[in-house]
Amino acid sequence: EGAMAATLWSFNQNPKNSHALYYAWFTKKEFRQAMSCLLHRDRIISQTYRGLAEPKLDFFPEANPYYNKDIQLDYVYNPERAKKLLAQIGIRQNSQGIMIDEKGNPVEFDLTIVSDNSIANDIASIIADECKKIGIEVKIRTLDFQKVVEQLTTSYDWQSVIIGLGANYWPTQGSNVWPSDGNLHLWYPLQEKPATDWEARIDYLYNEGSF
Repeated sequence: EGAMAATLWSFNQNPKNSHALYYAWFTKKEFRQAMSCLLHRDRIISQTYRGLAEPKLDFFPEANPYYNKDIQLDYVYNPERAKKLLAQIGIRQNSQGIMIDEKGNPVEFDLTIVSDNSIANDIASIIADECKKIGIEVKIRTLDFQKVVEQLTTSYDWQSVIIGLGANYWPTQGSNVWPSDGNLHLWYPLQEKPATDWEARIDYLYNEGSF
């Protein structure tokens, strides 16, 4: 029996952390696209779910009457493409094979998971291993659930996180996640106005779909 929900990997783009090195990387779409190209979904399915899963390349479940199988994620596992995307924003491997940005900073960041979630731990380990292959260090941090919630909704002092936000059968669900002013609009919650054109577009589509 398939699950209605899916786990996601999110990156903190809250301007509160604009002083941090990772902020400059995370706010570039090419970086996030590259991370998607390093997410080895087939390996995760094989090693974590023992083959009893399939890659989720869209958001809404197939049971949704408006599900469109032709709308699929384009950035699937492809480390060479990831390198090219990173090169577009000045991130390249040095002579030791370590990814560095334009200022010479090594590209490394934290990945937070809930401490008692063994599946998330396995997924995080695979992500860290795949990133290491191209010279990016991902440091896994395990925290209890309440601490993770506090970071996501109050302190905003996280870098990247693996988390599930429940099922979205209808587009009108997830009102605290999809709109830019939502308190669980993870990457930058409670925006007074959309910070990017694509978030403004999602706000428009979300409102249109709610009528």
